[in-house]
Amino acid sequence: MDKIGPLKNSFLVNGQRAAIAAWVIVAGLALDIVVLLLFSADKTWIETACAIFATVVIAAGVGFEIHFDHKAAAAATELQQISDEKISENERLAAEANQKASEAQLELERIRRQLGPRIILEQEFSNALNGKPIASVEILYIRDISDGFHLASQLSMLLKKASWDVTAVKPLASPSDAEFPYPSAFSAGGNPSGVTLVYSKEISERFLESAARALQLALATTFGIVTARSNNELPHEMVRLVIGPKP
Repeated sequence: MDKIGPLKNSFLVNGQRAAIAAWVIVAGLALDIVVLLLFSADKTWIETACAIFATVVIAAGVGFEIHFDHKAAAAATELQQISDEKISENERLAAEANQKASEAQLELERIRRQLGPRIILEQEFSNALNGKPIASVEILYIRDISDGFHLASQLSMLLKKASWDVTAVKPLASPSDAEFPYPSAFSAGGNPSGVTLVYSKEISERFLESAARALQLALATTFGIVTARSNNELPHEMVRLVIGPKP
C-alpha cells in the first residue's frame, strides 16, 4: 500500500495547525500586554515595563518561529518536489532501459534463430497433434543446408511419437542443371526456401479436416509459418515435408 500520499497530506495539515497554534500564542501574549497596561495601577512603571518587555520578547520569539517555520516548510515542499521529479525521471530512464534491454533480447533471439539451427518446440508440437487425424509422411531435405538433417530427424521423431507413418527421411536428389535448372526443392513440390507441406490430390478435396491441415497448424504454432501445396503426383493420403534453406 502506498503511504507517501497520506503522509504528505498529514505533514501539510499538521503544519497548518501548528502555525495556527503559534498565532494563538502571539494573540494571547498581545492580550497579556493589554491586561498589564489596564491593571498596572498598583505596580511601579518599572515592573509594568519589565513585564511588558518580557511578553514582547516571547511574542517576538514565537513570531520568528512562525516566520522561519514557514520558510522551512516552503523549502521542504520545494525539496520534495525536486525529489519527486528526480524519482519520476529515474523511473522514466529505468523504463527506457528495460525497454531497450527487452528489444535487445528480442533482437538477440532473432539473430540466434537466424544463425542457429531451426528447432521445434517438442511438447507443444506433440500437444497440437494429439487427437488429430494421422497420415503417411515422407520427409525430404536439401543435403547442403546446415540444419536440414537435424530438422528432418526431429520431425521424424516427433511424428512417429504421434503415431504417424514416417515412410522416408532422406535428402533430395540433386538433378543436374541441364536436367532441372531450378531450385532442387521444386522437384519435390516444395518452395525454394523454408519448410513446405505437400499433400496429395485426394487430401486437397477435404484439406481443412485433413491430417495435413493438422500438421500445418502444429508446425505454425511451434515452429513457424509452413506453406501448404497440393501435388497430383503424390500417392493417395500421402503427405510430404520438404525442408529448404532458411527464408
